[in-house]
Amino acid sequence: MEDPNPLERIPESDLLALLKTLEKYFRSMGLRESEAEDAAHAGLLRCVERSREWKGHSSLKTFLVTVGKFAGIDYLRKEARQEKIKLRLSMILRRWRGLRRTL
Repeated sequence: MEDPNPLERIPESDLLALLKTLEKYFRSMGLRESEAEDAAHAGLLRCVERSREWKGHSSLKTFLVTVGKFAGIDYLRKEARQEKIKLRLSMILRRWRGLRRTL
């Protein structure tokens, strides 16, 4: 039989505290409140997805905070790449429209 999900044993108040910890961490990195919330939510989601991987070598809280931080950073990197792609596409479209007008 599969081990139960460790998150099932954590009170909702502790999960909310984890979310606040992640938000505080991302705010300390200089992110705007909305960006910090998005990164923290991405982190909490990854914690839920990976909670069964906890082996007990560290406390569950340490595991979840670490997973949450890395997941939030991954989310921010993805957002930054998407923003660069949008900016580059916008520049290409402006250039293309300018060329079309000269033809």
